[in-house]
Amino acid sequence: MAGVYTEVQATRGEAVFQKSCSECHVPADYQGDPFKSKFVGGSAFDMFEEIRTSMPQSDPGSLPKQQYADLLAYFFKLNGLPTGKDELGFASDSLKAIKVEAKPPLLHTTLQHGIRHGSPHIR
Repeated sequence: MAGVYTEVQATRGEAVFQKSCSECHVPADYQGDPFKSKFVGGSAFDMFEEIRTSMPQSDPGSLPKQQYADLLAYFFKLNGLPTGKDELGFASDSLKAIKVEAKPPLLHTTLQHGIRHGSPHIR
């Protein structure tokens, strides 16, 4: 649960989102269940590469790598993940070390088929 991004970085990521992503996406596309279904179980590197190699749709990979890292920080903020004192970088080794997992809820609620859902977190 250690914060891997800063508030300032998430704010920059929001500006990148508004400028480069909002033509096709809304923040809810990367929040809650859509975030969990797409990114939980992987690493921050997986998220980074998914977004970098596919977005923006008109010119994938065209943003500076720092802006893709800032977008990840914004998505972490959208999902209530805690901030920290250091910014999220874009070095692949560092990003691979950050796991995106589903944290069990305080009171476990078993849904259909025995699946337990919790809020996302990073470690």
